[in-house]
Amino acid sequence: MREEDAVPFDEIKDQLPVIPPELLSAYEEGPFKTCSYCARDLEEVPFPHTVEKIFRGTETIVEFALCIPCIQSLRHELSKESLQAMDRFVKERFPPPEDDSCLGCRKPREELTAYKMSGLCGGGRLLMPEIVTICETCAERIAEKLSQKTRDRLDDFRQDVLDFFPDGLVIEPLVL
Repeated sequence: MREEDAVPFDEIKDQLPVIPPELLSAYEEGPFKTCSYCARDLEEVPFPHTVEKIFRGTETIVEFALCIPCIQSLRHELSKESLQAMDRFVKERFPPPEDDSCLGCRKPREELTAYKMSGLCGGGRLLMPEIVTICETCAERIAEKLSQKTRDRLDDFRQDVLDFFPDGLVIEPLVL
């Protein structure tokens, strides 16, 4: 699509669903206000960003929002093989289930002990209809396919962005 053909966000905003509670910040009690990596204001303009939250049961363990430029920058630092493995995992399983079951094994969310959810948001709205849920077991399977270069960079990412990281919980970001 050419830029001059783009429809202004304000004209379509009311047609998009509001961000569901699962993707709102538990700590900010609403939509994420800034990118967790570069601190870009996500509210000033309806800046597209990915929200990723990790749950143990119904409790939010980790949450962050990444603006699209930060996602693109981080992707450039990961190995080509790792990106292909992550992309292949997602493409082989799309479209995601209509419910909130795991993208990988299709186990219902109610049966998962630990899982992550992610979605593309902006302007208080869900920009893509798909919210992706990945269980801990499937995330571990993906993590096994990542190169050491990618693992090291994701470890640095965790240290840069997350205040804490519970031992034993795999959060290899699939949105990258």
